[in-house]
Amino acid sequence: MGEIYLNRSQHHQSGTKVTATQFFTESLQIYRELDLSEKAAEVEQLMHSNLDNTGILSD
Repeated sequence: MGEIYLNRSQHHQSGTKVTATQFFTESLQIYRELDLSEKAAEVEQLMHSNLDNTGILSD
């Protein structure tokens, strides 16, 4: 879902970057709570590789 919102943000649909960030963050939290480290790592990778490129995340 996060990737869908990121794709939409590339077409300049308002609010999609915020929605993508929120979805990724919530998904990451759920995976960590369920001790699904492989899925959490996958979400983290998606977040950083995609959201860094859009200027949303800054480390």
